[in-house]
Amino acid sequence: MKATQQTWIKRIVLSLAFVSVAAVGGGANPVAAGAVVAEGASAVSNATQVPPMTPTKMNVAEIHSVLAHPVFSHRYACIEHGADSFQWDLGDALGTDCFIEELLKVDGRTWPRAYKGSGEQNDDWYGWHQDVLSPCTCQVTDIVVNHVTNRPGVMAMDQASKLTLKRADDVIFVMVHFDNPRVKVGDALVEGQVIAQVGNNGRSHHPHIHVGAYKDTEPLQIRFDQHYIQ
Repeated sequence: MKATQQTWIKRIVLSLAFVSVAAVGGGANPVAAGAVVAEGASAVSNATQVPPMTPTKMNVAEIHSVLAHPVFSHRYACIEHGADSFQWDLGDALGTDCFIEELLKVDGRTWPRAYKGSGEQNDDWYGWHQDVLSPCTCQVTDIVVNHVTNRPGVMAMDQASKLTLKRADDVIFVMVHFDNPRVKVGDALVEGQVIAQVGNNGRSHHPHIHVGAYKDTEPLQIRFDQHYIQ
């Protein structure tokens, strides 16, 4: 075999070994992975030099979660706040930003979309002024209302509308960016009750609802109870 051919085989086996390890999260033997995909190649022995790939985490602290009632009765999606959010305020840390979607068929293809047309107007968004549901059976302890509405794509820097809700076990939920609140401080709520409408105010790029949760000084990851999701 020519030297150039041997060199290319070595490169291929090493590459396949890396790919095989990555595909299973670093748990596979890189030698075995290389041997399976290139059995009989003289360069297999070189794969023994491939170091194992170990996953890394931005934050190794254990994350606890809380079960919540879905905040919409419509189809929706959420963008989760990542590990970097631990440095943010309680209610923002590990929070999630949820927006309503519609399943649309366009030119024979079907996919979910959050808005129609260009999305440049708030009422282009399917979630705009849709009902927001309480995530918990709890009490309203604080409410701030921002009456200034943003244009989609243009984020303001002022305080957003914010509802603070407290469960009997002292878990706190915060609901942010809403419009037209239907509740007041002191109200006792049941999960799934309409509490406001979707808005777009404060530090918000588009109509959506931010949901956060914490207990004492610990932020909690939110899990929506799928029993209620249609």
